Amino acid sequence: MTETCLVTGGSGFFGTHLVRKLLEKKRKVRVFDIAEPEEGVRGKVEFFKGDIRDFDSVNKTCKNIDVVYHTVAVVPISKAGKKFDEINAGGTRNILEAALRNKVKSFVHISSTAIYKVPKKGDVITEDYPIMPVGDYGRAKYHAEKICFEYMKKGLNITILRPRTIIGTGRLGIFSILFDWIRRGKNIYILGNGNNLFSYVSASDLAEASILASKKGFGLFLNIGAEEYGTFKGDLKKLVRYAKSKSRFVTINAELTRLILQVLDKIGLSPLTEWHYKTVDKEYVFDVSKAKKVLGWKPKDSNERMFKDTYDWYLKNYKQLDKRIGTTHRFSAKQGILKLLKLFS
Repeated sequence: MTETCLVTGGSGFFGTHLVRKLLEKKRKVRVFDIAEPEEGVRGKVEFFKGDIRDFDSVNKTCKNIDVVYHTVAVVPISKAGKKFDEINAGGTRNILEAALRNKVKSFVHISSTAIYKVPKKGDVITEDYPIMPVGDYGRAKYHAEKICFEYMKKGLNITILRPRTIIGTGRLGIFSILFDWIRRGKNIYILGNGNNLFSYVSASDLAEASILASKKGFGLFLNIGAEEYGTFKGDLKKLVRYAKSKSRFVTINAELTRLILQVLDKIGLSPLTEWHYKTVDKEYVFDVSKAKKVLGWKPKDSNERMFKDTYDWYLKNYKQLDKRIGTTHRFSAKQGILKLLKLFS
């Protein structure tokens, strides 16, 4: 019998990639979201419109479901305040309770590496690395994980995935600013010297890991990230060369700039959040060996490949995208005071 899968947040950036991958694998797919699925998958999925905070809607959408993939999340750039916990944690409790009541066979929870302590140079982050969430987003994501552990004890088969920052076609958010500046040949400003190793994960690799996690890894939490990556500045240099852009890199004092960005963040003049300015100059080296062993998964995409594919997609679509400003990864970010830097670059 064909497996029926529910993707919460299935109209979002990563949710859309996961839905496409499930359809490729001939799964029946139901999408639960406040927004309709993208045009390319409408008619191929069953769509339930609803808010993850509304338990009755969530419970209804879980009926006759075999696997739940929980991707709903308010992202850092939204600066959503109380909604981080209401949606990222409270919404997780709702979908877990609905999954339990409806006897769902397995549940894949998409968490975040924002739950970890900001790493020191030379550290390799395994699943046992100290937990010290960054910002309201990180704290809400860790709260959601703790709720998952509660439901594991109640007998629900749950696998938790902790992905690095996700990149892929359709990814905008803060990256829309970077791509816009590269397209226009503007200076790219980097906190510190940019020589910190910095991994990402492709939406495609994470989708593959998610599907594998619906059958394996119950009761575990697993890091998901690329294995081929360079330094923060090095990978951006490759993108600039690929784009044939005139952009140049300007390194700026990390500590002083962090203080300035913190003030601008508090008064709402910058799109950058605590998660961005506290981590972008740090080394993010992730050990994904546990996921490889448990799931039989292997990441295929390098940072370089992800950036090229995503930038190519951006170039084909930016004229329409400039009209879509929002606070999710499928929308362009408002540049705020960063527009001044662009003007004088």
